[in-house]
Amino acid sequence: MSTVSTFFEELNRLGYNPEMREVRGTVRFEIRDADRVEHWFLTIDDGRVWATPGWREAQAVLKTDTSLAEEATRGRVNALAAMLRSDIVVEGDLSLALKLGRLFPASADTQGPQRRTRPTAGR
Repeated sequence: MSTVSTFFEELNRLGYNPEMREVRGTVRFEIRDADRVEHWFLTIDDGRVWATPGWREAQAVLKTDTSLAEEATRGRVNALAAMLRSDIVVEGDLSLALKLGRLFPASADTQGPQRRTRPTAGR
């Protein structure tokens, strides 16, 4: 299983991400490797995040190549910065696409999707 597939499967395992609360929408990832394109469809509903392989219509579409996608899911490339540089091409709802940066690991020391927790009062 590729690093990218593992990342999306981990989103499903986590289920809820507090950083994505109040976010709703659909996103399709198109990840190109030579002449093959891998598609992943993400649904975000008020913090619930799940991914399914395959092509579906979406509010936002993110297109990139396999090597950049793998680096982003490992935390070696900042996904948000890659979008701003157009290394990840965004079509459709840019606002929704930019919110996805919250899901990616912040650094190479972090594995899998981001799951930040907020400190409790008094800490």
